[in-house]
Amino acid sequence: MTRGLYIYADTAVHRADPRAKLIFALLMSLSVLLQDSLISVYCILLLVLALSLYAVGPRESLMNFRRVLALVVCIFLCTPLQCRWGEPLLTIGSFTLVTREGLARALMINAKFLSVSYLFSVLLETTRLEVVVLALRSFRLPYSAALTLSIALSMIPMLSSAYYEVKDSMSLRINDEEKRREGLLAVIVAVIVRAFKTVPETASGLEERGYGRRGSRTSYRSLGWGAGTAMQMILAVSLPLVPVVLSAISVI
Repeated sequence: MTRGLYIYADTAVHRADPRAKLIFALLMSLSVLLQDSLISVYCILLLVLALSLYAVGPRESLMNFRRVLALVVCIFLCTPLQCRWGEPLLTIGSFTLVTREGLARALMINAKFLSVSYLFSVLLETTRLEVVVLALRSFRLPYSAALTLSIALSMIPMLSSAYYEVKDSMSLRINDEEKRREGLLAVIVAVIVRAFKTVPETASGLEERGYGRRGSRTSYRSLGWGAGTAMQMILAVSLPLVPVVLSAISVI
């Protein structure tokens, strides 16, 4: 419960109101998913990458890409196999393996997936876990649901980081490349064991925070409202609408 993905820094993104960041991440993700133009999706992806580089730096931005690299490769390899209509690009005999439309769809899905992944990575890496809970609570979400959702958001990246830590540690001890490939099962087992070891700590943290208790819940700290917060909320709502409006104008 004390761990998280938060990266200590003093940027405008770190200082922004967590409710505005949460709304921005949700609405921008929805805006990306509604896009049909490959150019528009990649323009949004470049803007999100620039935001990540500014907020957490190139090292962490690269690490975030490394965490989802396996899924990106899987999407890139599997999607063209399901879209074999259109202009053929790669054929084996009479069998069309890759088409121009299938390749474009794979690039589109990957760009949307990376955009959403980076948006929520920046949210979790620039906002403390307890502040995420407060932001969710300010939207009248029950405390138990807010706490569970915030833990779920941080659990997958945390397990991904543990996987690469164990893998890198094993690579330092094994020089043989063939043995490294055979040790993949050992890496997965080590990550699973580490996840199980966090269960008592997570359970005790939930108990200390009153998870599952009946009655109203009080908070030592609450998020207030002000002119600065209102301006951030307006920007968080209006900025994701820009790509949608531009796409609608281009269609018209």
